[in-house]
Amino acid sequence: MPRTPKIVWQLQRHFRRNAFGWRNGPPRTRLKEAVSELKRAAKRDPVLAAEGAVRLIERLPPALEQTDDSSGALGNAIRNLLAFAVDLINAAGADARTREDWLERLWVAYENDERPWIEGLGELWGALCGDTMTAARWSERLTPRPRRPRGEREPYEPYDRCTVPWLSAALQAGRYDAIVAALKHDDFWLHVRWAVAALRAKGETEAALRRAETAAESGLFVGDPAQVCEELLRELGRHQEAFERYALAAHESSSRVKWLKSLLAAYPERDPGAMLAALVATTPGQEGRWFAAARQAGLLDAAVALAERSATEPATLITAVKQHAESEPPFTLRCGLLALRGLLRGDAFDPEKIDLDLLVRHLTQAADALGVRDDLPGQIDALLQAHARPGDGWWAPRIRRALT
Repeated sequence: MPRTPKIVWQLQRHFRRNAFGWRNGPPRTRLKEAVSELKRAAKRDPVLAAEGAVRLIERLPPALEQTDDSSGALGNAIRNLLAFAVDLINAAGADARTREDWLERLWVAYENDERPWIEGLGELWGALCGDTMTAARWSERLTPRPRRPRGEREPYEPYDRCTVPWLSAALQAGRYDAIVAALKHDDFWLHVRWAVAALRAKGETEAALRRAETAAESGLFVGDPAQVCEELLRELGRHQEAFERYALAAHESSSRVKWLKSLLAAYPERDPGAMLAALVATTPGQEGRWFAAARQAGLLDAAVALAERSATEPATLITAVKQHAESEPPFTLRCGLLALRGLLRGDAFDPEKIDLDLLVRHLTQAADALGVRDDLPGQIDALLQAHARPGDGWWAPRIRRALT
């Protein structure tokens, strides 16, 4: 194989031992720059880019020894980098000797990573091996210590760091029975899911479902087991059961908009309003926070009803007013009045950024379109009387001035 050209990697200069302090912002910036550098190199020479990715991964743990990541942002960036690096390595088309050299170097980095920053490399080990023969060789090399039954374990018995990379390599090599046997007494979901994947790969979907359900019922790591259980039930054609037992937990997201959209995409045959109601029921007393999800799903009447039941961020309501001002005057009018109510009640997170003149202008246009312009001052005056707080010198006078 021809020798790859030499290159002066900026990532080597940026990622050196103790290169960063405790803040995780600078290393995240450098990671973005490193990914851009690797992408440029990949256009010139894929093998060169893969070599650069290996060098970067090797340098991450010592460079980040002093860095704090309590927010998890840097860890997420590193996980994305690792997945990108695996793709680079697989696309490089390097010869077997070069590929094995990369694997050896990455294994040393993985073993020496004490924080651990590159722990996610273990889950990707099978993909890094590439072909089944290489994966089988590594699975023989990495065979971990089997887990004992719960009653026979020592308290806080540590896990073997070889376990996850072995599971990943064994799955890639097709050693499904070995995985199932090794995890017979293991109840840690991050391991059990490999047994589920092995049973699934063997075509034993019912057995995979039973193993996953045990983890889901334990109440630990609810999201992941629920998602797997839902997928398995859907594979078995049991869609109703999948929805009733696992769908809400399987599609859960910190964003209510994404949560509902994910459910609607997975179950297009079901009534959107019923799914929205099921989600709203999971957060009693916070119905208004589902306003944006309902609106973006096209459930406008339901969105307004939710905003009427509990507080909704006025800025979110004003966004709805602006986006539906011309197409949906009735919706615009109701949202605008609810936004004014929220301002008077102190629901605004950042009051100084509220464009009150814009809100009143859209309200007026909607009232004109509906032929109720003469009723608008009375409706707003009723809001002022009902919701203006004593001593409020901010919103009440501003709203009155905006109406004149």
